[in-house]
Amino acid sequence: MASELPPPPPSTAATATATATATTTSSLSSSLAASVAKVSVSLDAPSTAATVKSGAQMSFDFQPFSGTTSTLQTATTADGSDDDSSYEPQPGDNNLAGMEMDIPKCVLHRISHLSQLHDKKGDIMEAYMAERAALEAKYMSLCSPLYEERRQVVVGELDSTIEEAAKRGVYPSSALDDKEEGATGLSANDDENTDGSKIVGCPQFWLVAMGHMDVISDVITEGDVDALEYIYDIKCLDKPDGTGFTIEFYFNSKTNPYFSNEKLTKTYSIPNLYMEDEPIIDDVKGCEIHWLDEEHCLTERSVTKKERSKGGKRKGQVRTITTKERVDSFFWFFTPPKMPDVDEDMEEEEAEAMEEAFDMDYDVAQAFRTHLCRDAILWFTGEAANDEEEDSDEEGEEDEEEEEEDEGGAEEDGEGDKVGPAKPLFPTSAAPEGEQPECKNS
Repeated sequence: MASELPPPPPSTAATATATATATTTSSLSSSLAASVAKVSVSLDAPSTAATVKSGAQMSFDFQPFSGTTSTLQTATTADGSDDDSSYEPQPGDNNLAGMEMDIPKCVLHRISHLSQLHDKKGDIMEAYMAERAALEAKYMSLCSPLYEERRQVVVGELDSTIEEAAKRGVYPSSALDDKEEGATGLSANDDENTDGSKIVGCPQFWLVAMGHMDVISDVITEGDVDALEYIYDIKCLDKPDGTGFTIEFYFNSKTNPYFSNEKLTKTYSIPNLYMEDEPIIDDVKGCEIHWLDEEHCLTERSVTKKERSKGGKRKGQVRTITTKERVDSFFWFFTPPKMPDVDEDMEEEEAEAMEEAFDMDYDVAQAFRTHLCRDAILWFTGEAANDEEEDSDEEGEEDEEEEEEDEGGAEEDGEGDKVGPAKPLFPTSAAPEGEQPECKNS
């Protein structure tokens, strides 16, 4: 029968100071985390509180070692005797550097041993990361020819080949009809466009697929639709060492009236990409979009205002000022949130806005990487979206009673019909004021 640990003596107190970095929900890079907030912790029996300098509060209970004393110079050993000798850090004790906690010497040795075990686990995880990256690269190379053939089908390079195969009965006409009614939303139609021209490839393939995924469709505006029709391929390439990935969007630059870029890219540096932990974003890089003219620029517009001079020689005169105004657009995705400097101080509201910007940006990126690029046809037909809806319906039924109670409370408070202000598709912190890209002519 296990014996119970004796409660700490009333007079016992432990004082310690430590500095930790408060990270955001999306686990940003250390530079961002260091600038968001620093936490000073003071531990005293029976409980302590940790205060984030940015203003947020968090508290926790802590029971100090029952063998510690109220002085920093004296430690109580396992046999109850006082040991005034200071502990000399030993090789392998690097993780204890800077620790100002008065702990029995014998316990410090055990903590040092635990630190060594943790270091050994780190070596094992590094080996895992290397093998995982090699395995991902191996199977990506096997899938690459399939993705290339998918591109050929979408742009129409295999139209005649597929028509010949269809005549031989390779593609049963009932392949889609056998599915549940409405499962795909597809139907057989004429082979010609309304203007009489022959349909080539799979028109609007990527636009339709993107529209069926909520995370992505939520950041697409009506003005983006025409431009996104010119996408003929989307690729996602992981770095060979598994420390990040790049999403590539390919546009038909010969017919695209919006910008001259044939390829738009977004690159993420994430050292723990293949780990189950929250992603640690070291860096995010977008690309510059070369808009052909202001009329076709989808991220901002020119606004003309008239102002009357209030003083000086031109007092009372009216002048015309033209300024740039931000417009919500999917194409802000290629202008990533700005990574703050290591020593940059942030207010709480600014840190929260930065966190929201990175969260939204990374959610969209992962939607492309883990879903759309790999299973594009299922998102085009709507099958993947239907599967997600079924899963969400099951979860919704489990939480239905709880949601009804919450809605009832909101109605009682007179807030049931209130609708908050519309949020920008990508938070404005993704393009800080004064740093918004201009509509540049190529």
